[in-house]
Amino acid sequence: MAHRPAEGRGRLGIADGAPAETVTRFVVRIDGRALATRDLRAGQVDVLDLPVAQGKQLLLQVDNIDSPCSATAVWADAVLR
Repeated sequence: MAHRPAEGRGRLGIADGAPAETVTRFVVRIDGRALATRDLRAGQVDVLDLPVAQGKQLLLQVDNIDSPCSATAVWADAVLR
């Protein structure tokens, strides 16, 4: 039987050089259910530690929130273990 990860960990933020007014929403979904939602502004970074053992499908979703421009969203150092 294949190993199923129990935990997901990663850092999220917005790429350097984004305008200060940039706001991006990060959503982590497991089997369609939102497990975590974070709204970050340019210059902010957050770390997520999430239980993923019961899920079959992991979705990382990014949306631009009330910003006049879009920026590159960054999911860094993502690990499933």
